[in-house]
Amino acid sequence: MYLQAAVAMVVACCAMLVSCQKAVIDEEGGEGEPSVPNLLINVKGFAIIPFDATRAASDVADYCTRLNFVVYQNGKKVKAVNQQAGDEGFGTVALALAPGSYQVLVLGHSSNGNPSLATPEKIQFTNDIGFTDTFFYYQVMDIGDQQKSCDVVLERATSMFRLITTDKVPAAVEQLRFYYTGGSGALDATMGYGCVNSKQIVFFDVTPDMKGQPLRLEAYTIPRAQTGTLVMTVTAYGKDATVLYERNLNVPIERNRITEFTGKFFSSGDDDKGDDQPGEENGQQTCTVRLNAAWDGVQTIAF
Repeated sequence: MYLQAAVAMVVACCAMLVSCQKAVIDEEGGEGEPSVPNLLINVKGFAIIPFDATRAASDVADYCTRLNFVVYQNGKKVKAVNQQAGDEGFGTVALALAPGSYQVLVLGHSSNGNPSLATPEKIQFTNDIGFTDTFFYYQVMDIGDQQKSCDVVLERATSMFRLITTDKVPAAVEQLRFYYTGGSGALDATMGYGCVNSKQIVFFDVTPDMKGQPLRLEAYTIPRAQTGTLVMTVTAYGKDATVLYERNLNVPIERNRITEFTGKFFSSGDDDKGDDQPGEENGQQTCTVRLNAAWDGVQTIAF
């Protein structure tokens, strides 16, 4: 009864602090941990600046369908809460931590699964779960007896490659593949850059409504430095994985920037042949998480 009453009290406090959003409560207390959560992280109630002028967004779920809240101590994961958009309490957690120094990670992404989170130095995404726009916050926090409040801003870790064709998708094209090296599918959250020289692969199915129309596709990587270069192969397949078109591109990238390649892909020069030509204590620690979603800029390259 006492624990239930204590948890109810914390939920009420959390609701006041996060504009009435219900928190996800971690009730598994470990050795030395208080019975009442003392670290609150909130991901609601902020203004997002859209990075696409055609797209309006005011909620974190418009950019991230998954959130990972992870607490490490001495390089070891001690707490983790994974959330998906639509979950009750999405964006808010309350954790009970014994007094001490911790490393706190908040990760936002839209992959089909969660990356490996065993160590903050290597947050590993894979080709199987996909690479998406990814945001993170990492900070050392001292948790003690006193109440503490902090604002947390998630920063973008990724660079975007965007392909825009000025010719139309032929009827024979069934699928496109981006294969690229030079970036990373793994994030070192302590540094803010990629930490593995990955071989990244993204497939795009061509739906009937895409055929006969110009194409616009996007892929993401985590740069291993502020700037870098992707070696990108774009391949268009027909039925039975037949290669119809292929182009190799050297793509300059920079963290938090879009590199846009625009031109004819399914034809060359002026020869546009159309569709048919293949080729813790009782004190409460509060954190408000905000998302810096504005891209720094777009670099457009004709090919």
